[in-house]
Amino acid sequence: MVVLKRPVRTLLRALIVFSALFFSTAILAQTKSVPLVIRFTDTSIDPTQAAVVAALSETAELNLEYMHPMSGEAHVFVAYGILDEEHLEQVIERLSARPDVLYLLRDEIFLTQTAG
Repeated sequence: MVVLKRPVRTLLRALIVFSALFFSTAILAQTKSVPLVIRFTDTSIDPTQAAVVAALSETAELNLEYMHPMSGEAHVFVAYGILDEEHLEQVIERLSARPDVLYLLRDEIFLTQTAG
């Protein structure tokens, strides 16, 4: 009986690790990434700096990644791990409340209608 304890423990540990990986992957698959446009109050802030991205990520309570600058001194970041529209609104509210954020918008493509 002592001989079987070690293989059973090893099998149980492998099962636990596999299930943790499987469920964390399943949760990540249910989230989405959303591009956000942020303009800072101070144009000397360098959003490419890791400390700036880390501070924004901490406020947002999820991972942000800097993507590229835009016209008008705004910058595009991607927010990873958005669960749904309500969660996105909470993230936007938290980030917008920062004193160094002048405005924050979801980066969307706007189409104009032509008279026809």
